[in-house]
Parts: sequence; C-alpha cells; structure tokens
Amino acid sequence: MKRHLRVLLALVAALALVTAACGSDGDSGDDASSDTTAAAGGGTQSLTLGAPADCETNPFCIPGLQRVYDVDLSEDFTALDAGIIPDALESGDIDIALLFSTSGVIADKGWVVLEDDQNMLAADNVVPIVSTELNDAYPDLQATTDAVSAGLTTENLTEMNKRFDVDREDADAIAASFLEDNDLLPEAGDIPDGPTITIGAQDFGESAILAQIYGQALEAAGYPVEFQELGGFRDIEVPAFANGEINFAPEYAASMLEFLNESAGEATGDVDETVGLLQGYLDDIDLVAFTPTAAVDTNTFVVTQETADELGISTLSDLKDVVG
Repeated sequence: MKRHLRVLLALVAALALVTAACGSDGDSGDDASSDTTAAAGGGTQSLTLGAPADCETNPFCIPGLQRVYDVDLSEDFTALDAGIIPDALESGDIDIALLFSTSGVIADKGWVVLEDDQNMLAADNVVPIVSTELNDAYPDLQATTDAVSAGLTTENLTEMNKRFDVDREDADAIAASFLEDNDLLPEAGDIPDGPTITIGAQDFGESAILAQIYGQALEAAGYPVEFQELGGFRDIEVPAFANGEINFAPEYAASMLEFLNESAGEATGDVDETVGLLQGYLDDIDLVAFTPTAAVDTNTFVVTQETADELGISTLSDLKDVVG
C-alpha cells in the first residue's frame, strides 16, 4: 500500500514539473514574441509625403529633410499635381502634404504646419523676373512694377489664396479688388512704343493671381499686356522665356535660384543675398530680377490636426522620432 502511495505521489510530482515547464516555455515564447515585435517596429512607422514631382530634387523638400533633419521620406513619396494635394491630405491618401505657406486651405481646414525649427527653408520672397529686352525697351517698367510689389505682403497674399482655393473666386477678380483696395492702380502714362508684355503664370493659383496683379497694373499704366498660362512649372517657364513666348513672370527668389543652379544649395535666409546670387544666373540667360516683395511663400510640410495629435508632432525635428 505504501509502495503504491509512493508511486502515486511521484507521478503527481512529475506531472506538476511538466506543467510548470510548459507554462514557463509558454511565457518565454510570449515574451520573445513581444520583444521581436517591438524590435521589428523599432518605434517607427511609414508616413506618406505628397508633393509635386520636383520634391525629389528640390533642396527644400526631400533632400533638405535628409540633410538638415536626417529624415528620409523618399521611399514613401507620392508625386501629385499641386492642385490635388489638399484633397489627398484630407482623404487620408497621404500623411504629410507639401503646401505653400500662404495656402488659404491650411487655416480653413485647421491643419498644422510643422515648424521648420532648424531653418532648412530659405528666402522665397515673390520677385518679378523680366527679359533684359523688355527691361531695356521700357525705362519706367521697373518703377511701375516695384510700386505694385511694395503692396504685397505674406498676409494679404494668404488671404487672396484663400479666396481662390476655398471661396473659388477667379484670379482676375481677386487681383482687381486687391489693386483697388490698396490704391495700387497707376495712372496711365506716356508709354513708349515697345513689345507686348506677355506675363507667364505657372500652374497654380497664386501664380495666376500674381500674374493678374502685375498685368492689370501695367495695363492701367498704359503698357500692352497679354497673359500666358504655362500649364506647368519652371521646367516650362524658363524655356518659354528663352523662345520669347513670355517676357515677364512672378517668381520666388530661393526656388528660382535653386532651379537654375541645379539644387546647389546656395539660397539663404537673407533675401538680398539670395536675389543677388539669383541675378548672377539670370545674367547668363538674359533675364533681370526686379525688387523682391515682402511676401514670402515657401514650402511647408503640413499634417492634419488628427495626425499631429496622434503622433505628437509639431516640428520637422519631431518626424525623426516617428519615421526613424
């Protein structure tokens, strides 16, 4: 009897050891799985950047994020036409949108501009560019143009963009009211005979508004003016200057400089220095930069308020903690 009892106790003990071992192995497996999952994730996630195609080479877009912030979004980049980027952000097709800092839709939607806390972006002041032939033909052209430029600010340009992007007003009507409200329409003068001023507008609303502002003011002063929709960006605009299709265009100091120098990174935060460098390249292609405006419209990286709250981001530096 005692012998049977000893055998029974031994079996119970053995069963207990097996059960404990299995439980221990199971716990270890769970812990290992958790550790593997954490290691695989690394606390990072993919964020899709939506921007025009030139973002891949623009020194103030993907290359700038890599250089200044050590953030690489090149693998999760979607090239989009500028006009559909806001819709893509709102629908969730992209996580980060490259928008102009003066875009009216940012405030309208309550989106968050990620602060450029390490000063990657340069002086992208609006600056009129004209052909040297046009400038030589009309001695007072720069003075008339500069008077209009003096009325442009970042704030009123942002408001005009809102009227175009959100309220769906036409560019010519927005320009007309801006000139009238700010008393910027010049009186007709004694304009010498010369070539028609053909103003080129790139394929986004702000460029169309600026083209209309300068064009309507010059028309009021007595200059012959035509407008040309380029249907694209600088890759079309610069050749259009060269072949005589246009001889006047509103531009952006830093962006135009970096286009002409093939993204050499020369632009700085000093507008006068940047325009001076730009003029060196313009001399080579018979163009002239007039006086830059106080209106600055640079690239900004924008997220929805929901994304900002969920990821805890408010600056471009914060992206490093998210995407690794």
